[in-house]
Amino acid sequence: MGVSQRIESEAERERLKKVVAEYCDEQGGFIIRTAAEGVHEQEMAADAAYLKRVWTKVMERKKRNQTPLSAVWRAGSGPARAA
Repeated sequence: MGVSQRIESEAERERLKKVVAEYCDEQGGFIIRTAAEGVHEQEMAADAAYLKRVWTKVMERKKRNQTPLSAVWRAGSGPARAA
């Protein structure tokens, strides 16, 4: 899991890591961007859960179709872009 270097407060960096840590597994993790600074924990957790669901669906489609990820998922706007 990575955290933007622009988030200077070590306490904030640790808080953000703690919020999304439970959504990290062997399939991947998160890069926490500067926009996450100060965001409420519930909102961060909801975004992390959503991204994990999207990533799981992408990987299922890839496995089922044996196609490259670029053909399975086209990045849109918003948080899903990170997937």
